[in-house]
Amino acid sequence: MIIDCHGHYTTAPKALEDWRNRQVAALGNPAAMPKVSELVIGDDELRESIEANQLKKMRERGSDLTIFSPRASFMAHHIGDFAVSSTWSSICNELIYRVTQMFPDQFAGVAMLPQSPGVRPETCVAEIDRCIREYGFVGINLNPDPSGGHWKEPPLSDRWWYPIYEKMVEYDIPAMVHVSTSCNACFHTTGAHYLNADTTAFMQCLTSNLFKDFPTLKFVIPHGGGAVPYHWGRFRGIAQDMKLPPLTEHLLKNIFFDTCVYHQPGIDLLLKVIPDDNILFASEMIGAVRGIDPYSGHEYDDTRRYIDGASQLSQAQRTKIFETNARRVYPGLDARMLTLMQQETRELCGRIVRGELPVRALLDSTESAGTQELRAFYQGADAPRPPGIFGHGSVLAATSNPTRTSPVKRGKWVLEALLDQAPPPAPPGVPQLPEGATNTEHRSMRELMAMHRANPNCASCHVRMDAIGLAFERFDANGRTRTTVDGHAVEDTTELPGGATIDGVTGVATMVGAGTAFERSLARRLLVYALGRGTAEADDPLVAELAARLARDRSFESLVMGIAMSDAFQRRRGVPSTKLLEAPKVTPTQPKQ
Repeated sequence: MIIDCHGHYTTAPKALEDWRNRQVAALGNPAAMPKVSELVIGDDELRESIEANQLKKMRERGSDLTIFSPRASFMAHHIGDFAVSSTWSSICNELIYRVTQMFPDQFAGVAMLPQSPGVRPETCVAEIDRCIREYGFVGINLNPDPSGGHWKEPPLSDRWWYPIYEKMVEYDIPAMVHVSTSCNACFHTTGAHYLNADTTAFMQCLTSNLFKDFPTLKFVIPHGGGAVPYHWGRFRGIAQDMKLPPLTEHLLKNIFFDTCVYHQPGIDLLLKVIPDDNILFASEMIGAVRGIDPYSGHEYDDTRRYIDGASQLSQAQRTKIFETNARRVYPGLDARMLTLMQQETRELCGRIVRGELPVRALLDSTESAGTQELRAFYQGADAPRPPGIFGHGSVLAATSNPTRTSPVKRGKWVLEALLDQAPPPAPPGVPQLPEGATNTEHRSMRELMAMHRANPNCASCHVRMDAIGLAFERFDANGRTRTTVDGHAVEDTTELPGGATIDGVTGVATMVGAGTAFERSLARRLLVYALGRGTAEADDPLVAELAARLARDRSFESLVMGIAMSDAFQRRRGVPSTKLLEAPKVTPTQPKQ
């Protein structure tokens, strides 16, 4: 998956600019100030402005998600007062929100702040709250110079800015440090002011102990960091003269750089100087630099070509730059992904409950309810997934540990939840599998599980549970497809006791689908929910009857009706038993084949 961390809405419908011009023209004349309600931009206009521009470029260049904010040069915080900036930022942020709702797979929002020269930053807190809580934005843009090139505000290290930093830490969001239009004739906006500000912001952080006060604060410095990579030795020397720690320790846990550098030698320098953990892919497409580079024959802002063309990068390093660094710096992206995973599973289950699909769609459905963004996250928008819920990230994540997969949890889930064969609890004193650094010999998961089964107390349960769980090893703890783990090729073909072979997750789905154990398990679990208690041996005949009914009718409605009409349900504790309900004459909805 390719995440572009630097996108601006530079193609907004002209009505936005016209309204802004009216607002600026009315400065000093409140009676002439346009109302927000007078700005009307329809969904069709909005859709066309994105599909014909940013979305078209994304599809052509192969990027999947853009972190999207209002047009930087339009922020123009130097114009008017706080009230003017507040209204303007609210309008611009709402448009970004509408874009993210219209194209949720392709855009994640970042907020413009209502900054104004000389106005204390705490006035921005309400807009941060609104954009994060109501709009689900994943970051903010912070202008270190609202004066537009005259630098009247205190440096970023000053306590003046702390109210914004406190909110950033509270929500765990980063700020892209991005100035707006220059109104200083000495500084061209995109050729000087932007790059000066990038360098200045870095230097303000270097000469301070800001990150001691805010150890988790994160800044993204755009445009490749301005002059920073080119003069890295100078900055290292200044830090050394000031008796400060090395820059890797002093700044690089908190500061990151994007790849808005529009030629191959510049990108190569950035990659050579700055650690790959601190570089986020970005293009700022349809932004400051447009047109075709006559030397390359390609558009200047097609920065993916430069990352792909960097021969010094390994595939693992490219993956960091294209995706995983952005997920680390913008944690809200993973929160979005978790929501998409949950929606995928809810949608499948909802269709089964509504009678649109048979209950066995949980095992064998090949219809994907996942969004394009989710499919790209898993492996690629067109990559095949295992059938039913076996390929759902919500399930694969829930049956994993925080840092790695868990064949035990995955195997136990299949046995317990799908096959009605819950294994007994582990005996006391059984050691856990080693994680990370404690697995000093870097054994494969299969080897670790074999060592665990060598304990006679574990072997009886684990021999089947592990075989099932190891068949899921092609999918990591987040449900993403993989071919290697810690240098070991993924092996997902396993053998059950008795010699039967399971060929990966598809083989698990086939095994679960054989017989009626799945129906028995589903019937038992829904009965437990309905009765508000666990089942006992006396309930087994009812469970068998419900399972047979479910296998015959294949509909969730039939199972619900069977439970509702059962004596166990009607005589459950707390319900009068003197008058039993009569079963209504209902023809179960026939699910689609």
